[in-house]
Amino acid sequence: GGGCKHLQTGRFHADLDDVRPDGSYIYEELMDYVDAPEKIDQRRYRKRDRMRDAAYSAIPSLDMKGEIPHYDDDDDITYESDLLSRTDRKFYIVTTASLPWMTGTAVNPLLRAAYLARGRPKGSVTLVIPWLSNEEDRKQLYGKYDFKTPDDQEAHVRQWLREKAHMPEEADPQTGLQILWYDSRYHTIFKSIFSV
Repeated sequence: GGGCKHLQTGRFHADLDDVRPDGSYIYEELMDYVDAPEKIDQRRYRKRDRMRDAAYSAIPSLDMKGEIPHYDDDDDITYESDLLSRTDRKFYIVTTASLPWMTGTAVNPLLRAAYLARGRPKGSVTLVIPWLSNEEDRKQLYGKYDFKTPDDQEAHVRQWLREKAHMPEEADPQTGLQILWYDSRYHTIFKSIFSV
């Protein structure tokens, strides 16, 4: 396990597992309210275009005149969509991969959950990730890492968050991000983890 693809060159680096502590990130940070409407509008426009393009490529018989519907209140920050100022909400971020598998499905939800946990009461944000209950699955996917229990793997996840992502407060099990495990299996044919 491990490694990642360099965004600019497209080359895969098996030994690369650091997150840059400075400069820009591909990971989205929570935005300030001042810029929220403009940024949300730009993001929704791009999302609508991607959705339309995906639909046309998947179903060639569609003509290119169609548009993804747009509603006047699409961009409003509502009580339900407000993630910044409401610290009374609980969030469960569920994903199908976990470190040390250095895949976007493992890293992105971990970092998003950690950013969301900033400044919130303990227990507000829980990352729900798979525990490979079969030892052979763990050996095949994680290689050199020999986790015997979910607690062993959680220690690794928190160490990575603390040391590589430079997020020590969020990595603290007493005050930061909470982690919940579900039983799963790795399926070689699909190269994916499925819950059991």
